[in-house]
Amino acid sequence: MTHHALESSYFQVFLWAQAVTKAKGELTTEAIREGVKGQEMDAPNGHVKIEPANLHTWLTPRIAQWGADGQGKIINAYPEPIKPLPYVAYGETADNLFCTEKGLDSSKLKH
Repeated sequence: MTHHALESSYFQVFLWAQAVTKAKGELTTEAIREGVKGQEMDAPNGHVKIEPANLHTWLTPRIAQWGADGQGKIINAYPEPIKPLPYVAYGETADNLFCTEKGLDSSKLKH
């Protein structure tokens, strides 16, 4: 797959199914949200995991250079998945999360 949106759509179906199984078939928003915390799997682009603290996905960043033949060559990659920090552009750090499982804490955003 050449596009992150396609791959994430693919693996999210599997993570959702795992969450439903963990929730013992209780198809409520609360049960599925609780069930998805910490779910992980090997996706086409590498290992992925749902971060329980903010419900975003641990991913392995890679940078590819595309040739005239339409083929990509990975020129840089992290060795392992990295923790998601959804609002890092606004100063979010691993110790100061703006996005939590309960939603966005906008009081922490730097304006």
